[in-house]
Amino acid sequence: MPLSVEHTERQKYTCGGGVAGCAIDPNGTMSICVISHQQGYNIRGGSFREGWEGPLREIRNQPRTRPTICDRCQIQSLCSMCPANGELENGDQESPVDFLCQVAHLRAYALGYSVPEHGECKCCEAGEHHGDLLASAERLKNFKPDTGVRSGGRTASPVLNVLQPTSGNNGAACGSCRTHR
Repeated sequence: MPLSVEHTERQKYTCGGGVAGCAIDPNGTMSICVISHQQGYNIRGGSFREGWEGPLREIRNQPRTRPTICDRCQIQSLCSMCPANGELENGDQESPVDFLCQVAHLRAYALGYSVPEHGECKCCEAGEHHGDLLASAERLKNFKPDTGVRSGGRTASPVLNVLQPTSGNNGAACGSCRTHR
């Protein structure tokens, strides 16, 4: 049965984790998703069903404990924020992840959407990231694949370097992993 909007707004987890699937690591620890590891259930000490109907359901239904900038944000569909990402990046399921907020705002600006006010936000009009995000959005809007930097016969993606002062790829490798594309 689908959860009501009223019910999901009070829960930490509003994603699909623990609804139709879960993750089980090599040690037998069952968690709500492959990213989340703070809470779980060891199926070696019980059964999958006990874990699914007990601890995973309890994790899934945990209420939010405090308000965050995400509560009033209307561009969440452009964001990848979830409790597991908060846990991974900040050690806290309810702490917003700054770079995910930047990505959501960049997507909105690049697509020409206005971002409704949702509290003190570093990415909105008075925020410290706003100018850089608008400039990056302009580079995205003005990117022409036919004139992009060529690498190995293919047009280099503007996405890899869109948050940098200049657009384009400096070679055949991305900057974070040096994997050739």
